[in-house]
Amino acid sequence: MTFQNKRSLRRYAHIGDVIVAVIKDTVPNMHLEISEVVRAIIVRTCKELKRDNGMIIRYDDNAAVVIDQEGNCNALRFQTSYI
Repeated sequence: MTFQNKRSLRRYAHIGDVIVAVIKDTVPNMHLEISEVVRAIIVRTCKELKRDNGMIIRYDDNAAVVIDQEGNCNALRFQTSYI
């Protein structure tokens, strides 16, 4: 999956960023098609995130949730190693 960060010109996306992604691979019986362009929001990253209180949050994998143009969740979650 490739992506483009919609909030700024940063190279990498972080938790909470809305991205434009291209579907590279799908599982059977999913309504997403290969090469389809979708909007998604990042919900987990392997890169650690430091909170204001000093707590560090780190996940084991990267994940995003597909959203529509209004920002509503389509109840689809995908995992990737490219985020």
